[in-house]
Amino acid sequence: MSITINGSAIIPPNSFIITPTRIERKERTANGTLVVDVIAIKNTYDLTYEDLTGASSGSEIKLWTDLYDAGSTFTLTYPQDGATISKTCWISELPRELYRETPEGWRNISITLEEI
Repeated sequence: MSITINGSAIIPPNSFIITPTRIERKERTANGTLVVDVIAIKNTYDLTYEDLTGASSGSEIKLWTDLYDAGSTFTLTYPQDGATISKTCWISELPRELYRETPEGWRNISITLEEI
């Protein structure tokens, strides 16, 4: 099983980090007891690549720059605990370093996806 975007396998990242964030409402009662209502748990996904090829058609980084520029959501699918997990995400950050112009080469790519 591989990581996919909208059903298409992506180049395996050098790292794939999942950070869960609990969305909750907290308040203290009159006697000081903390009451926490968990509304949802949403994930942030950090994918890193050491090196990807340029922005021409069919390049390795074009998928990411196109999704980022469009600001659109997509389905991320990945394996976890023997199951396949699917989440709707969008790209919140896409820092990268251009280290070669011809042929275009990018390195230190860090892609942050937020679950919607």
